[in-house]
Amino acid sequence: MRYVVRREHFGGLVYDKENYKYFYLDTLTADLLKELSKGKDFGALSSRFHAEIDQEDYNDFVEHCHEIQLINDGHQLNAQTFWNESPPEDRLNAPLIVFLEVTRRCNLACQYCFTEKHRRKRLEVELDLPDFKRLFNEMSLLGVSELVIGGGEPTLREDLFEILESAKENDLVTSITTNGTLVSPEIAKQFATYSLRYIRVSLDGTEETNNSLRGKGAYEKAVRGISMLQDAGNDVGLRMVLNAVTIDKIHESIEIAEQFGCKTLGISTIRPSGKALDNEYLYMLPKEEHYRAISEIMELQKQTDVRLSLSEDCPYVEGLEAKSEDFNQFGSGFGCAATKTTCSIDPFGSVSPCGFIRGAIGDVHIGGNIKDQSLKEIWDESASWRFMRSLEGNEKCNSCDHYTKCYGGCRSRAAAIYGDMNAPDPYCMYT
Repeated sequence: MRYVVRREHFGGLVYDKENYKYFYLDTLTADLLKELSKGKDFGALSSRFHAEIDQEDYNDFVEHCHEIQLINDGHQLNAQTFWNESPPEDRLNAPLIVFLEVTRRCNLACQYCFTEKHRRKRLEVELDLPDFKRLFNEMSLLGVSELVIGGGEPTLREDLFEILESAKENDLVTSITTNGTLVSPEIAKQFATYSLRYIRVSLDGTEETNNSLRGKGAYEKAVRGISMLQDAGNDVGLRMVLNAVTIDKIHESIEIAEQFGCKTLGISTIRPSGKALDNEYLYMLPKEEHYRAISEIMELQKQTDVRLSLSEDCPYVEGLEAKSEDFNQFGSGFGCAATKTTCSIDPFGSVSPCGFIRGAIGDVHIGGNIKDQSLKEIWDESASWRFMRSLEGNEKCNSCDHYTKCYGGCRSRAAAIYGDMNAPDPYCMYT
């Protein structure tokens, strides 16, 4: 089905699997959709809700649902539905997005890798295929919308395509991030059979800058992988990390994306996490440099058809579309999306708010392990996650005119640099 509809404490939310968009519902609209999902007659519903919504508004609502195909011609919801009659007030019923590291193994040694300090050879404790199947089945039953697979380097998992098959069987919208250097024509063709939302290949600017960060020959191999993925019919985007080496190569990165016909260039700002903690020069940049870079990206977007997708961690710049606003309507409290709408699972089953938080300050906020507990138990019951959801922030952020655009920004950077989850994002120009 095209949509996922979930009851939540504010009413409900809908995820469109074709356009990859969320929108939220007030309580009345959620109640209407719930009754429609039971096969109730339109006329009867109109009479039932007449005191709360007038006939014209009701007709407009039904017409809109038909237009976006949320309701089919048989007057039935085109959606998986999850109606929790007593949704929790301090969190969503379940995450919207799960970030999953399928392995820590990697053929590169990037200077800022957030998993580098935790890397080890694959051991028996690494999740196996039955673990992934059980996880994906639970995610589907909870109404989790998206799965983002990364690593390490995912293509080093011998059973990667069996993992993707299980995700597909559970109707999860799945994306994957890879360094692209190990892609072969056979791997590219296999990827194309799984209807992935996207494959994002990490490429940090020019050949010179990319290889200085990722290793000799990495650029050439990644470019070859991109070509093979595209030839096989995959939707391929690029991903770069803004740091001291790449921050002046944004324009060149866009040109590279245009050259290879990539529709999207994902851009995130470096976080002092994992191996980056040993390379302070990469992340200890003046706030003004980040402000300038993000402002430049906003201007360059007007000049290119490549979608420049700034990740949630990017510090807010005036005029930038608010990236956190909808997420914080879904979630609650100060800070980023970690534990509110997203969580991260490592290759050994440990569930953390965010892989970067773990890479910055260690295991203090691990909520549990999916080998021992269900994802739902971890999401609902972790004491450290309740702490994350109840952060109160600080005077600078709470009094800032832009607070509702970022809600304090990235927690991993605040924790790593200031040692305080309630501190401002160190890259923010306004605090």
